[in-house]
This record gives sequence, structure tokens and C-alpha cells, in this order.
Amino acid sequence: MPVILIQHFGYDFLIRFNNSSQGIASFDFMFGTFFLKADHALGFFILLNIFNIFENNTNNSITKMPKLIVFYLSLTILIAESNVTKLLLILFFGYLIYKSFPKKIKVFGVLVLLFLMPLGYSQAKKITAFEREIYFFHQEYNSKKSFSNYNRGIAKRPQVVITYATMLPLRVVGEGPYSYFNVLKGKFTNTEHFSQLIWVYADLGIIGLILLILLLYLLVNSFNLDRSVKFILFGVVLIYAFMTTIFSDLAIMITLTSLLQNNKKIRQE
Repeated sequence: MPVILIQHFGYDFLIRFNNSSQGIASFDFMFGTFFLKADHALGFFILLNIFNIFENNTNNSITKMPKLIVFYLSLTILIAESNVTKLLLILFFGYLIYKSFPKKIKVFGVLVLLFLMPLGYSQAKKITAFEREIYFFHQEYNSKKSFSNYNRGIAKRPQVVITYATMLPLRVVGEGPYSYFNVLKGKFTNTEHFSQLIWVYADLGIIGLILLILLLYLLVNSFNLDRSVKFILFGVVLIYAFMTTIFSDLAIMITLTSLLQNNKKIRQE
């Protein structure tokens, strides 16, 4: 956290020492002690540490102050730049609250929530700010606007997916290496977004995408974790695979490899 705070408040001063030809925006500068522009990797690492404390801190084996450490790590995530990590953190705490209730209350609560959702949505639409967000969403995330931004090279990740799904022919085997990002020239073909899932689909098509998801599933399934925890972790990994290139991100792979190493130790014991 101290490093992130220095990066946040000291950006205007520290960026003067950038002697590379690479432009570094302020949101790319919030990488803590990780690699440059590794905000998602940093968030993933901290998030898995929080998971670990809740799942494996038996007899204070990890920390004697779990609540304090979780609060500190959670605050670090909220200060950092990875918005997807912030969302996942909120969902995780929501899951913990849901998990703490008895089974009958869980089922009743889910049924009540499903019943009230249409009513809540209709009431929320009357709020001006919420109505503006809905209007913005419909205007930005439709096939026409997504395809236009895709051709202009400014499409966001969801817009790229919408374009692939609605405007372009299905890619069965893909268009081969460098069709999405040319690693030799360091340039994108259409949109400037790193995404493991989108990149694989562009290069290898739907077959490659299925194999990638299967590989991620097998990786997570190899961990010595409860089934529910595996399911959550698999969902988290997929989300990060959509937001960044996890197989080329050394920080994320080190985090996953650490889990594998811990599994090996547990099995040997």
C-alpha cells in the first residue's frame, strides 16, 4: 500500500524519470511493487492472499491477525487501479455473507431476491442517474457502435466480443499468429486491448478458445481445494483472462504456481 500511495500522489514527479520511449499513463503507474502496468496481476495476487487467509488460516497458521490483514489487503485493492479486482472483492465478501446463513435462509433469500428483482429494476429506472447509465449502455454496447469502434481501433473489450459475435464470421481455427497483436512489431491489428481470451480466439479461433478454457479448468482443478472454492477460483481466472494475458503475465503465473507448490507439499505430508 505505501508504494501504491507514492505512485498515486507522486506520478507527476516520478514520471519525469521515464527515459523509455513508452508512454505510461497514471493508471498504468499504479502497479505497487509488481511489474510496470501489472495492476491486474497485483490485484489477483492480493485477492488470492485474502482467499488463502479465509480458507487456510487454521490455528493462525498464516497470520495471528486475520481481520486486520484482510482489512489492510482489501484497502490496498480499493486504492489500486484494478477495477475488476474491486468488483471481485465485493462479490467475494457478498459470498461470505451468503455462506454464513443457514441453508433454509439462503434458499428463501434467493427466492425473495429473484422475486423482487423485476420490481427493483422498474423502480431503479425512475432514477435519473440509473436511467442515464442504461441509455449509455445501450448506445455504446450495440452491434453497430461496437463494429464502428472496432474498425476505428478504439473498441473496448466487450465491444470486441460483440463485434466477433454479431458482425464477423465465426472463426473456427482463427487467422493465425499476429492477427490480433504482432509481438515482433509490438502493435495491435485492430484494438489496443490485451486479453487472453480475445487474443486466442483471433489467432486460433473457437477451437483454440475451447482448448484454452479447458487448460485453465485443468490447472485450477489440480489445486487441492474444495469444489466450491475451485469453482470460484476458475471463475476469477476466466475474468482475469478476459482482462489481461495471464499466461504471459509472470506475476499471475507465479501466484498460480505457488498454489501448485503448496499442493505438492500437502500431498507429500
